[in-house]
Amino acid sequence: MRERSLALTLICFLLFLTSNAQKSLIRGSVSDTVNKKQLASASIFLLRKADSVLVTSSRAAQVGGFSLEAQPGKYLFNATYPGFADFSDSITVTDQPLDLGTIYLIPRSKLLEEIIIRKKVPAIRMKGDTIVYKADSFKVQPGATVEDLLKKLPGISVDRSGKITAQGEPVKKILVDGEEFFSDDPTITTRNLQSGMVEELEVFDKKSDQAEFTGIDDGKKTKTINLKLKEDKKNGYFGKLEGGSNMNDYWSNSAMLNYFKGKRKISGHGLMASDGRTGLNFREMMNYGGMGNVETEMNDEGGTMISISGPDDDFDWGRFEGEGLPRSWSGGLQFSNKWDNDKKNINVNYRYKKLNNDAVVSNRSQYILPDASYFANERSRTHATKQSNSGMGTYDVKLDSSSSLKVMVNAVYGMGSGYQQISSESITPGGDTINKGSRMNSSINDTRSFSSSLIYRKKFKKPGNTFSASIQQGYNRTESDGFLRALNSYYDSKGLLVKADVIDQEKINNNDRKNYSGRLSYTKSLNKKTILEFNYELAHADIYSLRRTLEKPNPLSDKYEVEVPALSNEFDFKTWENKGGMNFRYSKPKKFSYSFGGSMSYTSLTQNDLKRDTVIKYNFLNFFPAANMRVTMKKNMNLDMYYNGRTQQPSINQLQPVANNTDPFNVYIGNPNLNLALNHELGIWLNKYDMLSESGFFMNISVDFAQNAFSERNFIDTLGRRIYQTVNVNGNYNTRMYFNYNKKLKSGLTIGGGPSVNYGQYVNYVNTERNTTRNANLGAELDFDYTKEKKYSLSFNINPQYNLSKSSISSIKTNYWLQNYTLNLVVFFGKKWELTNDINASLRQKTPVFTSNNNAVLWNVWLDRKFGKKDAVKLRLYAFDILDQNIGFRRNISSNLISEKTYNTFNRYLMLSFIWNFSKNGSPSN
Repeated sequence: MRERSLALTLICFLLFLTSNAQKSLIRGSVSDTVNKKQLASASIFLLRKADSVLVTSSRAAQVGGFSLEAQPGKYLFNATYPGFADFSDSITVTDQPLDLGTIYLIPRSKLLEEIIIRKKVPAIRMKGDTIVYKADSFKVQPGATVEDLLKKLPGISVDRSGKITAQGEPVKKILVDGEEFFSDDPTITTRNLQSGMVEELEVFDKKSDQAEFTGIDDGKKTKTINLKLKEDKKNGYFGKLEGGSNMNDYWSNSAMLNYFKGKRKISGHGLMASDGRTGLNFREMMNYGGMGNVETEMNDEGGTMISISGPDDDFDWGRFEGEGLPRSWSGGLQFSNKWDNDKKNINVNYRYKKLNNDAVVSNRSQYILPDASYFANERSRTHATKQSNSGMGTYDVKLDSSSSLKVMVNAVYGMGSGYQQISSESITPGGDTINKGSRMNSSINDTRSFSSSLIYRKKFKKPGNTFSASIQQGYNRTESDGFLRALNSYYDSKGLLVKADVIDQEKINNNDRKNYSGRLSYTKSLNKKTILEFNYELAHADIYSLRRTLEKPNPLSDKYEVEVPALSNEFDFKTWENKGGMNFRYSKPKKFSYSFGGSMSYTSLTQNDLKRDTVIKYNFLNFFPAANMRVTMKKNMNLDMYYNGRTQQPSINQLQPVANNTDPFNVYIGNPNLNLALNHELGIWLNKYDMLSESGFFMNISVDFAQNAFSERNFIDTLGRRIYQTVNVNGNYNTRMYFNYNKKLKSGLTIGGGPSVNYGQYVNYVNTERNTTRNANLGAELDFDYTKEKKYSLSFNINPQYNLSKSSISSIKTNYWLQNYTLNLVVFFGKKWELTNDINASLRQKTPVFTSNNNAVLWNVWLDRKFGKKDAVKLRLYAFDILDQNIGFRRNISSNLISEKTYNTFNRYLMLSFIWNFSKNGSPSN
């Protein structure tokens, strides 16, 4: 028995010695990733991998080192320390010592920070009523401009002239980090700033300064894009130089330099081009050179056609609207800065522009009458030159924590000259001549304007209680002197000449306008969710208008001395307006908000006819009701509904009973018996974007209609002359619907598109008979976009439209298709070569009236070779209109008029260009 016990004891001792002999050493150290310090007393655990049973443990020494022993096998190694994220890893222990080296533990605060930085940011998201696009989520090529990036964004389109449309509405303003950038010419920004500098793009309806301050929507909105720059791009300089020529008629040279240091921005740009780049924006076309009145009507492309006209300037035809071969020069400087903890902000800019244009235009029109129709053919040749100097400045200062003062000034000096030669004829459907004529217009004009405003704002201690006061001043003077020479012939139904007249006149137009206004606003918070606003405004305008038409006393005289009373006038207008209003707003954050209210104004106008020594007084009572509601739904869906009403009083030119015979076949006469027009606008916006599926949609439905709308009464006599004036009518309305859906597929392909519908009715009078014209445009758009990095990029757009028009006074219907197809393909050859194909096919269906073939395929190709560090330099060979099919074309339907216009534009050429995008970011060099 004793011998058996001794044997068992000896066996156990041998097994113990054997087991100890098979253990291996595991060693290492534990350190902090941030401060690089050894973590003393860090806990070390070794678990069996099969079942996570603890095998052994230890703690790190003062110098962070540790050691363990374990038998060969597979284990889970853990290291922990308070305030740090656990470290875990799989290890395999053999019969040899295992050195794990230094184990780095990450502080939990740093780990959370890293998670935030590296999380996937959605390509599109909703932030209140703002749509935010993450720039880096949309693939563009290195060195691409902001305009190239915009073309990739769902719901945004950019046409060949650079005009931007967002969610179906034109974009009027581009901001950089919330600041004005070269006033309101978006192309300066979009075509010169590189997309790689942009962090996010925000698309929103910018409210007026007053609405942003009070929170009460006043209905004044501007579709705006704000470019938020990346933080590392806000210090340093960057710019772009481009020079190109075909060594003959075409050249394109531009430069832009930007210096950013924090919130201080200095920029300069220059342009010399004969390839169609002009830099003229919409606002300047209205304000520069006495542009007169702005009218809108539905066009064949499903939107509103904007026509700028008005008897203020008989020779307003000199502006550039895409017709002809312009040559342009422009330059500007911009400076903005914030300092003193953002309490003070200044933004100033200066711009110079010059534009020469030569245009040849052919216009064929059909006028529909109650019992017949006739055609008018016109061909014109125009040469015009215009130039302007303009400056704009804003200074905003926070007086204290609750009040601020803002000063704004704007000044323009411009001049222009030009001449136009026109030949025209009116014919019957059978081809018989009704009249024909030729005329020449010439003009020299200049304009001066200056405006300023001062706004004081105060916020009281109770949230929602505010007070603001503002005063504005404006001055505008336009002068023009020109000549009209015309020879006109009129024929009877047998083709015999029945009348001929010769016109040789001098036209002098002078207009002065001075206006002053002041406004007070007070908001009262009833509770945390409800605000009342009260406002009052007083405005005064003093307007002087002189129009003189002079003729020679005899054909042999070289002086124009005899005034034509029927075509001359001299008026002095004075207007006073008292306007008061109240608005109510209720808001439940992150749920919904609504407001309603409006204002009422009493306007008195005194018209003093200085030539006839008569005085006429007009009194108008105007109403401006408004309401809107916003609902924030789940899953990033927002619903907006709005209504705006406003009364519109007739312009001075519409009231003056004086004829304008600049076009002897189309004579306008003012109407002193006009009443107010009451315009109504209703709309619904619905948008949604799902971040997970990367899909979303935008939808807009709106209706505009008017009571006592301003329209036309046309009288066409037997000689084919049209005499027309403005009248009040009922029945005008226009409806629009826009829908866009977009989705990014797993393959990387992005698809988008949707339908659009426009339907409207326009009422006018033709030879005393009421005419109702109904126009419709049915369209659809489909977009495809796919990029295979470093290999190719492909985008394809399909945009068919069907147009319908019918006038009540005739059985004639006008129905036709317009189809537009766009293909853009970029192919990369190696690392330095890019070949781009840009094809735009426009198919225009013939009609019984317009039988010519106006289909065109515009195919442009350019080959880029990159050079230099970061491929900053490009040498580009550009081939424009390879097929030589580019034509200027525009078709319009309005009331009882259908017209088709063709004009000269750019055709096939080859250009070699040098492009250099340069930048130095970080701390700018001194």
